[in-house]
Amino acid sequence: MRDGRVGRALAFAVLLLAGCNVVDDLGSRRREADALPQPDPRDAAMVASHLQTLESIARGTPAEQAELATLIRQQAEVDPTLFNRLRHALVLGLPGHASSNPVTARDALGELLASPEMMRPAELAIAYVMLHEVNARIAQAGENQRAAADIERDESVRIDALNRRIQAQGVENARLRQELTEALKKLEAVATLERNIAERRNGVERNP
Repeated sequence: MRDGRVGRALAFAVLLLAGCNVVDDLGSRRREADALPQPDPRDAAMVASHLQTLESIARGTPAEQAELATLIRQQAEVDPTLFNRLRHALVLGLPGHASSNPVTARDALGELLASPEMMRPAELAIAYVMLHEVNARIAQAGENQRAAADIERDESVRIDALNRRIQAQGVENARLRQELTEALKKLEAVATLERNIAERRNGVERNP
């Protein structure tokens, strides 16, 4: 019985120490979280607005995508606030719709990021994320173009080689036809000579 009570006491002590460690760990994590800069509600609202715009384009029909992209472009041109310009750049960088243009998006984002002091932290973050995305797409497009050019060049080389082979075969065929024609002429001449000889021989035999 005593051993059982001692075992239960030790188990309780272990659980108690573990609980203290958990409490200490939670307290430490809470202090670390408190030391971090707290997000500004305005940043969250701005990011949510941009994400909602991108989602609307991503989910829209081609006609709806074109209409919304045109409206956003016009707003950025008429009222070129940082918010409107960033939203337009994000729309240009979003793939999957007719108005998507990663090169123009890259340039627009580069202009915005050239003055980072004018942007809020959330604006900087979303701009850098989209810039990374469009740069990756541009690089991939370049690789695809190079691969296509290599394939086209290889195909062109193959076709040129095939054309040269066909041309050479045509020349060879022409030579063989010429040789055949000459051989036939020689055979015909021999046959004619043999007929003439045979006719003269027959004439001599009939007229001794």
